[in-house]
Amino acid sequence: MVNLKSIQKIHNKLMYHDKCDIFVYDKVKKDNGAISTKKSLTPIYKNVPCKISFSLRTWDMFNRKSIDTNTYEKQPKIFIDVEYKVEPGYYIEARRFDPKTGQLIATYKGQAGLPQVSLTHQEILLDVRGDS
Repeated sequence: MVNLKSIQKIHNKLMYHDKCDIFVYDKVKKDNGAISTKKSLTPIYKNVPCKISFSLRTWDMFNRKSIDTNTYEKQPKIFIDVEYKVEPGYYIEARRFDPKTGQLIATYKGQAGLPQVSLTHQEILLDVRGDS
Protein backbone atom coordinates (compact mmCIF):
# COMPACT_ATOMS: atom_id res chain seq x y z
CA MET A 1 0.00 0.00 0.00
CA VAL A 2 1.27 3.47 -0.89
CA ASN A 3 1.68 6.02 1.88
CA LEU A 4 0.00 9.15 0.50
CA LYS A 5 1.60 11.45 3.12
CA SER A 6 5.17 10.56 2.09
CA ILE A 7 4.37 11.08 -1.59
CA GLN A 8 2.74 14.39 -0.72
CA LYS A 9 5.88 15.58 1.13
CA ILE A 10 8.06 14.75 -1.89
CA HIS A 11 5.58 16.47 -4.21
CA ASN A 12 5.52 19.61 -2.05
CA LYS A 13 9.31 19.80 -1.91
CA LEU A 14 9.68 19.45 -5.68
CA MET A 15 6.77 21.66 -6.79
CA TYR A 16 6.21 24.40 -4.23
CA HIS A 17 8.97 27.00 -4.72
CA ASP A 18 6.72 29.99 -4.01
CA LYS A 19 5.28 31.27 -0.70
CA CYS A 20 2.00 32.87 0.32
CA ASP A 21 0.42 34.48 3.35
CA ILE A 22 -3.29 33.95 3.99
CA PHE A 23 -5.37 36.52 5.88
CA VAL A 24 -8.94 36.78 7.11
CA TYR A 25 -10.88 40.06 7.36
CA ASP A 26 -11.74 40.91 10.98
CA LYS A 27 -14.10 43.57 12.33
CA VAL A 28 -12.40 46.44 14.10
CA LYS A 29 -13.76 47.89 17.33
CA LYS A 30 -13.34 51.59 17.89
CA ASP A 31 -12.28 53.07 21.24
CA ASN A 32 -15.92 53.85 22.03
CA GLY A 33 -16.91 50.20 21.51
CA ALA A 34 -18.61 50.70 18.15
CA ILE A 35 -17.70 48.41 15.28
CA SER A 36 -15.93 50.23 12.47
CA THR A 37 -16.90 49.83 8.82
CA LYS A 38 -13.20 49.22 8.11
CA LYS A 39 -11.90 45.69 8.49
CA SER A 40 -8.39 44.65 9.36
CA LEU A 41 -6.41 41.80 7.85
CA THR A 42 -5.45 39.16 10.41
CA PRO A 43 -2.90 36.55 9.29
CA ILE A 44 -3.95 32.94 9.75
CA TYR A 45 -1.11 31.26 7.77
CA LYS A 46 2.34 32.73 7.03
CA ASN A 47 4.96 31.55 4.50
CA VAL A 48 2.82 28.72 3.15
CA PRO A 49 4.65 26.77 0.42
CA CYS A 50 2.73 27.13 -2.83
CA LYS A 51 2.97 27.20 -6.60
CA ILE A 52 1.71 30.14 -8.63
CA SER A 53 0.22 29.46 -12.03
CA PHE A 54 -2.10 31.45 -14.29
CA SER A 55 -5.53 30.86 -15.73
CA LEU A 56 -7.08 32.79 -18.63
CA ARG A 57 -9.64 35.27 -17.46
CA THR A 58 -12.36 34.78 -20.05
CA TRP A 59 -15.41 34.89 -17.79
CA ASP A 60 -15.30 38.64 -17.17
CA MET A 61 -13.43 40.08 -20.17
CA PHE A 62 -16.47 41.98 -21.37
CA ASN A 63 -17.51 43.36 -17.98
CA ARG A 64 -14.37 45.41 -17.33
CA LYS A 65 -13.90 48.89 -18.70
CA SER A 66 -10.36 49.65 -19.83
CA ILE A 67 -9.89 53.38 -19.89
CA ASP A 68 -6.26 54.42 -19.47
CA THR A 69 -5.47 51.18 -17.66
CA ASN A 70 -3.83 47.90 -18.49
CA THR A 71 -6.07 45.30 -16.84
CA TYR A 72 -4.92 41.76 -16.07
CA GLU A 73 -5.75 39.27 -18.80
CA LYS A 74 -4.67 36.29 -16.76
CA GLN A 75 -5.73 35.35 -13.27
CA PRO A 76 -3.24 33.94 -10.74
CA LYS A 77 -4.01 30.44 -9.49
CA ILE A 78 -2.45 29.28 -6.22
CA PHE A 79 -1.73 25.60 -5.56
CA ILE A 80 -1.32 24.69 -1.87
CA ASP A 81 -1.52 21.66 0.38
CA VAL A 82 -4.95 20.52 1.59
CA GLU A 83 -3.93 20.95 5.26
CA TYR A 84 -4.54 24.71 4.94
CA LYS A 85 -8.21 25.59 5.22
CA VAL A 86 -8.96 28.47 2.84
CA GLU A 87 -12.42 29.90 2.42
CA PRO A 88 -13.71 32.16 -0.37
CA GLY A 89 -13.05 35.81 0.46
CA TYR A 90 -9.81 35.25 2.36
CA TYR A 91 -7.06 37.66 1.31
CA ILE A 92 -3.90 36.06 -0.12
CA GLU A 93 -0.48 37.58 -0.80
CA ALA A 94 1.53 35.19 -2.98
CA ARG A 95 5.23 35.66 -3.75
CA ARG A 96 6.98 34.04 -6.70
CA PHE A 97 10.63 33.16 -6.19
CA ASP A 98 13.33 32.08 -8.63
CA PRO A 99 13.90 28.40 -7.75
CA LYS A 100 17.62 28.63 -8.50
CA THR A 101 18.57 31.91 -6.81
CA GLY A 102 15.73 32.28 -4.31
CA GLN A 103 15.19 35.91 -5.36
CA LEU A 104 11.71 37.43 -5.27
CA ILE A 105 10.36 37.81 -8.81
CA ALA A 106 6.76 39.00 -8.33
CA THR A 107 3.99 39.46 -5.78
CA TYR A 108 0.29 38.84 -6.39
CA LYS A 109 -2.40 40.03 -3.97
CA GLY A 110 -6.14 39.47 -3.98
CA GLN A 111 -9.17 37.65 -2.64
CA ALA A 112 -9.49 33.89 -2.78
CA GLY A 113 -12.21 32.30 -4.83
CA LEU A 114 -13.83 28.95 -4.06
CA PRO A 115 -11.01 26.41 -3.59
CA GLN A 116 -11.03 23.35 -5.82
CA VAL A 117 -9.92 20.64 -3.39
CA SER A 118 -8.47 17.26 -4.40
CA LEU A 119 -6.78 14.52 -2.34
CA THR A 120 -3.26 15.97 -2.63
CA HIS A 121 -3.70 19.71 -3.12
CA GLN A 122 -6.12 22.57 -3.65
CA GLU A 123 -6.32 25.19 -6.39
CA ILE A 124 -7.44 28.71 -5.56
CA LEU A 125 -8.13 31.40 -8.14
CA LEU A 126 -6.97 34.79 -6.92
CA ASP A 127 -9.25 37.71 -7.76
CA VAL A 128 -6.77 40.51 -8.36
CA ARG A 129 -8.46 43.90 -8.57
CA GLY A 130 -5.95 46.28 -9.98
CA ASP A 131 -3.71 47.16 -12.82
CA SER A 132 -0.32 45.76 -13.75
